[in-house]
Formats: sequence, C-alpha cells, structure tokens
Amino acid sequence: MTGILASATARILDAAYVQVGRPAAWPDPGSGFAFRLFQYAHLPAPPAFGEPLRLADAQLLRRSPELAAFGYLIGQTSAATQADWIVAFERLMGREIFPSDRNSFIHIPVELLGIAFGVAACPTAKDDHRTWLAGAIQRGFVERQFVDHAAQVAAACAEWLVNPTQRESRNSSTGYPVEDIATADLIFLNSLALIVPERSVVDPASADGEVLKRALCGSLPCRDTAEAAGVYVSLVRAVERLVAAPVLNADPVATVVALCRRFQLFVDRLQTRQRSRQSLAVADEYDVQDLLHAILKLHFDDVRPEEWTPSYAGNASRIDFLLPRERTIIEAKMTRQNLGQREVANELIVDIARYAKFPNVDNLVCLVYDPARRCTNPAALEDDLANSEGRLRVSAVVCPRGT
Repeated sequence: MTGILASATARILDAAYVQVGRPAAWPDPGSGFAFRLFQYAHLPAPPAFGEPLRLADAQLLRRSPELAAFGYLIGQTSAATQADWIVAFERLMGREIFPSDRNSFIHIPVELLGIAFGVAACPTAKDDHRTWLAGAIQRGFVERQFVDHAAQVAAACAEWLVNPTQRESRNSSTGYPVEDIATADLIFLNSLALIVPERSVVDPASADGEVLKRALCGSLPCRDTAEAAGVYVSLVRAVERLVAAPVLNADPVATVVALCRRFQLFVDRLQTRQRSRQSLAVADEYDVQDLLHAILKLHFDDVRPEEWTPSYAGNASRIDFLLPRERTIIEAKMTRQNLGQREVANELIVDIARYAKFPNVDNLVCLVYDPARRCTNPAALEDDLANSEGRLRVSAVVCPRGT
C-alpha cells in the first residue's frame, strides 16, 4: 500500500521539487521561505539553494520584497550586505506601513516573515529594530489589519521571532480542524507549523495526512515557490510516516526497509549541529556504511559487518551487514560519478547471485544512497531488483527518492 501511495504522489512531488528548484531569483521572498522550510523540515534542498546569492546593495534593498528575500538568508550574506540591510530596514521604519491600499510588506505574509527573520538574526540589528517591528505587528492586530486566518498566524509567527520578551503573550492552538481549511491555507499553515512551531495552529502530522488525502483526490496548488515547497514537504513527510509504520511490525525486513527509506533524514540532521560544531559529512560509501551500522545497532541485537560470502565465480567477497537471527543481508551503495543507475543495478545483480549462495539467509535489502539524484528512474530500479530471479527475497531502496 505504501508503495502505491509513493507512486501516486511521485508526479506531484517531482513537479513541486522542480518548481522549488527554479526560483525567479535567488533569493526572492518565495525561495527564501522555501529555504527556511526545507531547513526546518530537515530535507535536502534543491541544488539552486546552494548557489551563491545574487548581489545586493542599499539601493536594491530599499524595496521591501528584496529586504524580505535577503532577510531569510541574512546569516549567509556578507558583512557589507548586512550593514546595507539594516540601513534599508531603518528606512522602512520611517514609512507608513498600513497604507489605505494595503500595498505594504506587513500585509504580505512571506515578506513579513522574511523581514522578521532578518531583524531577528542580523548581527547588527538592535533591540530598537526588533521592538519597532513587534510594535507594528501588535498595532496590526489591534486595528484588525490581518483580515484572514493565514495572515493572522503569519503575523503571530513574525511577532514571536522578534519579540523575545513577550513570546507567550499571544496564545495559539493546535486544535484547528485541518479538514475545514482551504487547501492553499492548509499548506501555508502547515509550513508555518514547521518553521515556527511555537505559534502552530495545526498539528503537522494531521495536516500532512490531509494534504496527502487531497493529493490523491486531485491536484494541489503550486502557484509559487513557497507553495510548491509546502506541497513537497507535506507529501514527503506524509509518505515517510506511512513507510516508517512497518517499524512497529514484527517483520524485520520491513523494519530495515523503513530505516533505509528515512536514511536521508538521519544524514540531514547530522549537518546541523549545536554550538557551531563541525557537521558530519557523508562523502563516500564507507560513510554510508558506518552510519547505517549505527542505525541497525539501535534496532537489532546481532549486527555483523563484513562477513565473508562463499566463493562465486572463483571469488569470495565481503557483505556489508548480516543479521543472522533475521536471516537477512544488507548491502549499501552510494552513487557517484561513473556509478549511476545502470552501474549500480549491474553491481547489485551480481551481488544478488553471490548472496544467494550464503547459507541460512532468506532476505537481501539493498540501500542505494543517491544524494546527487543520479538515478533517473529510482522506482524502476527498485522494482527490477525486487523482481530479480533467485531464491532470495530482495528489497531495494533508493534514498532520497523523488520519483
């Protein structure tokens, strides 16, 4: 069933991921919001988010959309850009931010949040800057400037980011029924629940499930980069929850498959460590094996690395991991230059034939770690290996899998 769900959502996931990875400018308010969402969801972001930021100066930053765009990524900008950003923000402080035509950043949630992130994180920002923005948001609530629910929640999130002394002053509730929320608002509110969980008004697990339900019933809106990111993150999380459910079952193969399917989440978490400690990189197949070994030890008592196989075609080799009690072999591969989908498939076909001669083993799980997405059709690779002839029950996992 989970395979069917993953297949049914693959087209939407691919389209959303492609749209997120092609921002009109890097950054703009939508891609800045998407960057933060991927960051807080601990998902690998599109390659475009690793490109150098476009140049910004005081003149460009006088426009509030640009101020918001660079606010989302203020920590990645140069000291000169940060100084220009503050100058532009101080100019914003001198303007009327509640004009009669409502043409202001404070009425545009992704711009308000971007500016709030900038004020909260810019090294040269002062308490006066944060106090002014918090006061402006509070004025907006008093004057009922935030007319719809999504705008109200976004404003509350922005207020929380910049008002450390009164962060508990505005109550929020996670009891809002997700079934009653319009799809575009649901996607946005669910994104906010991940970015600023302290001001969440929806339960992310319930919202992810509702987004998946609506995806299976029809298309989802992806009108801009921020919305496409929200769709992608919600669906990935929903499908991963369903895939991980077998961990609770007695089937050890299902447990291993679920752990492999979530391997990218584990890797991503190692990239962001507390107190500016060095991240733990995954540079090659040996790194993949080390991490997978640690994960398996958490779930199985007897994990044996590098067991020798019986001779095959005159040669013996080592398997990556053997779970003797579960009668299961686990093989880990990592794609790289000159080792794409076809080459990995050929290697694993040989491994399957070799491992079939291993005594007291019934199952083989193949993890293909593909961080650069060199596998052009991961679903086909998984299916072909699973359907390969032989006595072993073969399960293949390409991770991360976007198609």
